[in-house]
Amino acid sequence: METSTTIKENCVVIQFSGELISDSVSHVETLFKKHQDTHNRFVIDLSLTNFLGSSVLKVILSKHHELLQDGGSVSFCSPNVVIKEVLDFSGFSNMIPTYADLETYLNKK
Repeated sequence: METSTTIKENCVVIQFSGELISDSVSHVETLFKKHQDTHNRFVIDLSLTNFLGSSVLKVILSKHHELLQDGGSVSFCSPNVVIKEVLDFSGFSNMIPTYADLETYLNKK
């Protein structure tokens, strides 16, 4: 798994490439902690992600609830068809907003 992090419109955009499995949990937590002191809005760009494990989803959901307490949020964007189905079937897309692409997320205002 590889990651890239950028700041767009005061939002941390984290793009994951490859598989997000249980071995990725500590890396995902570290990425949030690195930026949480200065930003409270995160979007997870899933355009290059081909697997999203439940342990990573739990971490992201936990961070989302934590950020909501401070007026922030976590959102998903650009999931492929399979990951979108997993998010919908598991109910995560009802708890964490999911957008077709990053541009749609940034223009949601």
